[in-house]
Amino acid sequence: MTARDGGDVVPAFVDLSTMLASVSDQAVLADRGLAALVVEFACWEIQLAEWNGRWKPKSHDGRDDWIREGRAMFDDRDTLKARAYALLRRD
Repeated sequence: MTARDGGDVVPAFVDLSTMLASVSDQAVLADRGLAALVVEFACWEIQLAEWNGRWKPKSHDGRDDWIREGRAMFDDRDTLKARAYALLRRD
């Protein structure tokens, strides 16, 4: 199973936080694209925590919207994965 973005094939089960944690601080500081990606991923994690905090298991009000929002967030994560994969694979 793979995720596709801009022609790059990215393994579907890539752990983005582990991938970014494996990069040295010097590499992040030296590469503006990578630094922006690290910040964008941190913001995504905050958004995920806020989204997850809004879940009300006993309430069906707004559940469909909550699910759609979650799907969109995970699509965004797949885009971040593809960008990270491309940035870290380039020479």
